[in-house]
Amino acid sequence: MTPTKFLIGQVIVVFAVVIATTWAATQWVAHMLGYQNGLGSEWFNLGGIPIYPPHRLYQWWYAYDAYAPEVFAKAGMLAAAGGSLGSLSLSSDRSGVRVRTVT
Repeated sequence: MTPTKFLIGQVIVVFAVVIATTWAATQWVAHMLGYQNGLGSEWFNLGGIPIYPPHRLYQWWYAYDAYAPEVFAKAGMLAAAGGSLGSLSLSSDRSGVRVRTVT
């Protein structure tokens, strides 16, 4: 496996972690706000639970932060944790790469 392919795979993993944690934060905010109609229409419904697109977190944060600042502060920490976890996984994975030197 070439180093370039290895790096591309890691970047995909990091993006997946960031999207997953942002999506989890979005769903958590929707749950904490009681899936109100003001949140807009859901993307799809899974077992009776409305599922929203991950980017909706930022729209809601802008619109409703004054009404529920604690909810959005915790959701922001969860979303930021995704970036931290993703970067840690990338750096720890890269640190395991060993280059054989021949002198």
